[in-house]
Amino acid sequence: LVKTFFTGDWGASWYGHDPERPSLATIYVRVFKAANDAIRAMERELWRDYNGTHVMEEAVTVRSALEEAKKMKVEPCIYTAIRDPVSHFLAGYNEVEYRFLNAVRGQTCPSCVMTGEPPPYFFGVPYSNSSESQRRRRFTAFVKDFLREDTAFSSQPAWAHLFSMSRILVTLSRDFNARLTAYIPTLENLETTWPAFLSSTCPGVPLPEDFPKPRDEGHHESSRDPFGTYQAAKDVWLQGGEVANALCLLHAFDYACWTKLPEGVPKTCTRVYQRHAYRILGRRAEAQLQLPTAAAAVPSDGNGNAVVFALGVASVLAVASLAWWARARRRGRRGRLSYS
Repeated sequence: LVKTFFTGDWGASWYGHDPERPSLATIYVRVFKAANDAIRAMERELWRDYNGTHVMEEAVTVRSALEEAKKMKVEPCIYTAIRDPVSHFLAGYNEVEYRFLNAVRGQTCPSCVMTGEPPPYFFGVPYSNSSESQRRRRFTAFVKDFLREDTAFSSQPAWAHLFSMSRILVTLSRDFNARLTAYIPTLENLETTWPAFLSSTCPGVPLPEDFPKPRDEGHHESSRDPFGTYQAAKDVWLQGGEVANALCLLHAFDYACWTKLPEGVPKTCTRVYQRHAYRILGRRAEAQLQLPTAAAAVPSDGNGNAVVFALGVASVLAVASLAWWARARRRGRRGRLSYS
């Protein structure tokens, strides 16, 4: 599970072979639960009336997109869109719950299929339509199963919806010696931010005013939260207890890599990283983090948004996440799982 959570990709779409724009090649690296369907729909509308080739089928991989750019002998403009890492994880959990709860009820919907045995929490803490507290207990049980690396999470493809967004960076760098040209750090107002971003980032892309008006596409039914599982996950996160602490450590890589998040690193996570640095890495971590003055040293932009990792702390906390996760797993196997 560690390998698939932190490495891999969700596919891609690409545009190129445009006789009027021979130097233009764009590659959108998909991220599940980060508006990937909406972005591909907007791409389709944009390139519909142009003479190049736009490929966005599910089977398109990052590898095939990069190989196509190599054939064109151009440097591709590689981009993606992301969201707050913890919110991405919560949305991914909700997506899978929506699919699997529909599946066990015999409902038909796209991808409402459960293959193999579900994780222990699924039937161990039964879903309740009437009890908010039961749904919160269910999410808590899910997180503990996840941190214990139950095999169901790596054997069932649907769980990829909540895997780390920074996994695509590892794949690009390690497997293809490539990197993102840029990324969209928020999904807010994507209908207007995406045209402006793409036009300013990728030379040869039309001006924003020449983009077609986007259609209302790409929204999943799960986002309406029909089972209340999304709200339950948010509630547990907002409680700021041991589950929230675990989620912070699990997403240290993401908060280290995605430095342009509008709201920066959540305060809960900032406290967790500071609190556990000495416990995980010893005196050297305390010295690097300068814990007594860390809160005062966190820079902020004009909106007061924290950018914790801009001080060179990223690599320390990324290693800390894995080290603390491994210790938590060992304690969990002895029945003493704790992230307080």
